[in-house]
Amino acid sequence: MRSYSLRCYDPIKKNVPLCGIFLLSRGKNSGRPSFEPNANCLVLSCDPAHLYYFYWLTYGLWYTGRFRPVLCGSCVELIRIADARRVIDALNVNGHLIEPQLPALIKGLQLQQKLTKQIEKLKYCYVSLFGTFNRMEE
Repeated sequence: MRSYSLRCYDPIKKNVPLCGIFLLSRGKNSGRPSFEPNANCLVLSCDPAHLYYFYWLTYGLWYTGRFRPVLCGSCVELIRIADARRVIDALNVNGHLIEPQLPALIKGLQLQQKLTKQIEKLKYCYVSLFGTFNRMEE
């Protein structure tokens, strides 16, 4: 299990870690990792050697919706530090099993993003083609 610390980001103090990532803490995208701070985020500080491990671990947790069940709040949902730590620790315990699979997971996610962009382009082509076709009939 790799060690890390999790705390609230304070934009006034600009408590940016030397090595760490930022996790959104409010809204439907709570838990989404980023290398840039946001107004409402948590700071996950870790060893530089484990930075990408924690980035992809939290990205996978966010992408699969593992943070959603622990969100609380009626108007704007948020995630508590203790709840985020519990979700991360549940997978971090088996980090020695996950780390060898990270390159394959990263390649798979990149391929999925590339295909999603291509599908969006195809949808745009269909809309423009059939939109032009409909105008020709009128």
